[in-house]
Amino acid sequence: MFSTPRSVIPLPESLRQQLLSYRRRLWTVKMLEAGAEAGAGVLLGFLALYTLERFFEASVPLRLLIFCLALLACMVIPKTLYVWGWRRRRLEQLAEILQRERPALGDRIRGAIELAENPVEQARSPALVEAALRQVAESVQSRDLMHAIPNPGHRSRLAVALALGCLALLLAGISSAAAGNAWIRYLVPWGSTSRFTFTAMQSLPDRLVVPHGETFSLTAELADHSQWKPRQAICRIAGLPPITALRDEASYQFVLPALMGPIAVDLQAGDFRKDIMLEPVPRPELTSARAIITLPAYLKRSAPIIQDARGGRVSALRGSLMEVQASISRDLTRARLNEQDIHWNGSEMMSPPLVVEETLPILFDWQDLHGLSGRDAFRLEVSATADAPPVLHCEGLPREQVLLDREVVNFRVHCHDDYGVKRVGYEWKSASSSAERPVHGERIIGIGSPETVQLELTATFSAVTEGIKPQPTELRVFVEDYLPERNRVYSSPTLFFVLNDTQHANWIAAELGRWQRQALDVHDRELQLHETNLNLLALDPAERSSPETQHLLALQVSAERMNSRELERLVGDGEKLLQQALRNPEIDVDLLEQWAGTNQSLKDIAARRMPEVADLLHQALRLSEASGNAETPHNNSQTENNRNQTIANSANAEAARQPSVPPGFADLEATRNETRDSPANTSSRDNSAAPGLTLPTTMLAGDAPKTATQPPVNQSLEQAVETQQELLHDFDAVVQQLQEVLSNLEGSTLVKRLKAASRQQEQLARKLGKQMESLFGVDSDRKQASAESLREVARMAAQQSQEVSRIVDDLAAYYDRSRYQHLKFVLDEMQSQEVTRNLQKLGEDLHREQGLSMAQAEYWSETLDRWAENLVDVAQGDASSDGRTQGSLSPSIVLDVLLILEEEMNLRERTRMVEQIRADQNTSQYATQARQLADVQRLIKQRVQDVTNRILELPDAKVDLEIEVELLRAVDTVMHETVLLLDQPETGPPTIAAQTEVIELLLQSRRFTPGGGGGGGAVPGGGGGGETNVPALSLMGRGVNEQEVREDPGTPQTTGDAGLLLPEEFRSGLNEYFQKIERSRQD
Repeated sequence: MFSTPRSVIPLPESLRQQLLSYRRRLWTVKMLEAGAEAGAGVLLGFLALYTLERFFEASVPLRLLIFCLALLACMVIPKTLYVWGWRRRRLEQLAEILQRERPALGDRIRGAIELAENPVEQARSPALVEAALRQVAESVQSRDLMHAIPNPGHRSRLAVALALGCLALLLAGISSAAAGNAWIRYLVPWGSTSRFTFTAMQSLPDRLVVPHGETFSLTAELADHSQWKPRQAICRIAGLPPITALRDEASYQFVLPALMGPIAVDLQAGDFRKDIMLEPVPRPELTSARAIITLPAYLKRSAPIIQDARGGRVSALRGSLMEVQASISRDLTRARLNEQDIHWNGSEMMSPPLVVEETLPILFDWQDLHGLSGRDAFRLEVSATADAPPVLHCEGLPREQVLLDREVVNFRVHCHDDYGVKRVGYEWKSASSSAERPVHGERIIGIGSPETVQLELTATFSAVTEGIKPQPTELRVFVEDYLPERNRVYSSPTLFFVLNDTQHANWIAAELGRWQRQALDVHDRELQLHETNLNLLALDPAERSSPETQHLLALQVSAERMNSRELERLVGDGEKLLQQALRNPEIDVDLLEQWAGTNQSLKDIAARRMPEVADLLHQALRLSEASGNAETPHNNSQTENNRNQTIANSANAEAARQPSVPPGFADLEATRNETRDSPANTSSRDNSAAPGLTLPTTMLAGDAPKTATQPPVNQSLEQAVETQQELLHDFDAVVQQLQEVLSNLEGSTLVKRLKAASRQQEQLARKLGKQMESLFGVDSDRKQASAESLREVARMAAQQSQEVSRIVDDLAAYYDRSRYQHLKFVLDEMQSQEVTRNLQKLGEDLHREQGLSMAQAEYWSETLDRWAENLVDVAQGDASSDGRTQGSLSPSIVLDVLLILEEEMNLRERTRMVEQIRADQNTSQYATQARQLADVQRLIKQRVQDVTNRILELPDAKVDLEIEVELLRAVDTVMHETVLLLDQPETGPPTIAAQTEVIELLLQSRRFTPGGGGGGGAVPGGGGGGETNVPALSLMGRGVNEQEVREDPGTPQTTGDAGLLLPEEFRSGLNEYFQKIERSRQD
């Protein structure tokens, strides 16, 4: 290995081998020392880390430091190799070590090495050099150079290393897992190997999100392989005392206080240590929840129903599919429905489709990305509901009503269904199953849709339009929904007594008779009250002041007012009956005028005269009480002044009478707005001309003029008796007029009935004539073929016989009451000819003698017509034939205009009804119905032209009735536009607008002043005041809110009377009660 300088005399071989052995020994000792030191350093680092990690987890920097120190300890090996190996490889280098360890021996060996390597010295004396070298070799040979190793410490170092190694082996024997974990963490300090602890816990995070502001639980669970299970664990939070948790089986449960901000906690259990950063975060809460309900297929709804489910309760139709969609305030990592995992996306979770068949409880719970769950699970209760039947409500349909066959009934239908109205209509049928000609049918008035929850419709019903013959007919409105096999929902039935003109006139006559009897009852009660008032008037003043008299007087006041209210009710019934009569063309207009006059007179008696009597009686009662309480003169004087004011106000009504003027027709409408003081609105007519009856208008109320006070009335009772006497005198006149109206109406009815019976006999004769053409001169076999036709004619003859029998009976009863000689003559002739028996015999003989039966039918037709003509004088009575004055329209013309107005309104409602069902009809069906409406509009338009021509035929039409003519021409123009629209066909808003314009033109609007008279042409309140003979037309024109006219009541302010003001009936009773108490005390 080592090169020796080339010389003549080499170093003795023994010496050289001895030095090489020394070198090997030196290297061995020093390498053992270095290895022992390096091993001891490594083992010492391991033991240090092992020991430290029994108390805490060594951090990476600390482990790196220990690793570096161990690595530094291992660096002694390369150092030893360099110092003791590389730098001590030559013999002279070894001699230097020997020289330091054995100076004498070392000097000799070094000198021999230098002499052997110095050729110069050898050249001088080779023998001496050789001898010297041999001498040194011999002297060294006896010496042990192995003891000349400098500072040999390999044994001690090896002992320390072996001790540390044994200790490491001991630790490995105790817990190989702990030792192995320490070696791994020691040798790979930058690695992620977890620290081994004898107390092993399940994985705990370094950062833990906890509920904000809530006490919470921290659970540490022991791992299954834990070798140490301490009895308790400790959790330390800065600023708080340690929290201890005892071991419960394999876990430790810590209850930590509410946290408002991030904080670190130190968890310790045995040798386990863990620092956890706690971060309080609000819990994930439910922000929205909605139920998406897909209804059953039979409802035909494409879009689902969405309900807000945050309230915890939703309802769904049984058989529906429902999905619940909920939104949470934070992204989720888990969502469950009834403890079953469901789909979620971000912060949204969706339940699977659920079939709703019964009440369904649903429980949602969730966990967000921080591991937090909601404060409470979301509970949702789904109620399964049945498809309820639709609800139906009708406005304008009475329970019973007498209906003229061509009369139109307008009504409204309101229907509701939770899941859509399918269609609405009405059906009719004969009220009796035994009807001669039973009818049954239906009409659809509105079409809904699955989305139409509520439907409001306008409908019309007319017997003529539906082809219903006069008979009792039951009408029911129905509604259908989309539930299969569900029956229709019907409204309460309405019974219509459908009558033709003649039957209707008979009913009007019967109702008028009943109404007249009720008026006579009111008249009789007024007579009784008058007799009592006369008796009170006959008493002396002292007796009038007695409590008994005051009580009787109070009863008189109450009875008078009650009788007044009864008469007012009766007048209202009369107006309704009169409106029914106006629709019947068989009732004479002049007769209706006379009837309306009597009704208006009764209205004046009920509204003004009878209350005036009651006020005067009440005044007399107050004066009588005042005279009985003379001890309080001051209060009585004030009270009397106020009472006198009341008397003065009552007297103003009487002072307002002025001569009557011809009436006008106007619909009085009140106003709730304040009106300005301005001159009265005037018509475009010349006010100097005589006012007359004109076309209808709508009048708006203005401010009433203030009434002036009158001097007080002292003799109240006398004045009340006098007023009541006048009232009864006028009442007697009204009763007489009413009797005449009833007689004329009954007579007119008999004429119509006889005329109708005459026409029926004529029709019977015509049918027999047609039968004669096919039956005359043939054998009996041919006659049998037409037996069915003859039986129908015989049945008709029997019905006519019964009708004529009833006419004879009614005529006899009418004569017994009226004693008109015309009636006597006709009745005697009918009885002498035995008309009932002969007509009955005609029907019986019809099968055998058709020719004779036809002749008899023609005879009885002429005879019945002659008897009807003989009754005409009775029917006319004293009614005038014209009923119009200069510059005014006749009542018949105004009545025609009113009927045109009503028919146009009915047509507008029919147009609306056709438009309502337009979507459910095909084009041809819709066009057919629109053309039918156009035909009706043409008929109304023709009637407008006829009325216009009738006005133009009047002698003063061009001068005084120019406005009416122009108005009707404008109406005719708009009706023509309506016809064109309906012919297109079009029943929508353009047609409705045109029909509305017609109605507004026929009923124009102006303003009137309350308190004025009823005359002044077409403008109420514009005349000179006082009473008028109001025609029947004015009753039809009254607005339903006529009582809302804002007139000054002239009510005085009561002063000087303390206490509660009670009704007079109560005050009288209380006075009598306290007077009896006083008398009982005195006794």
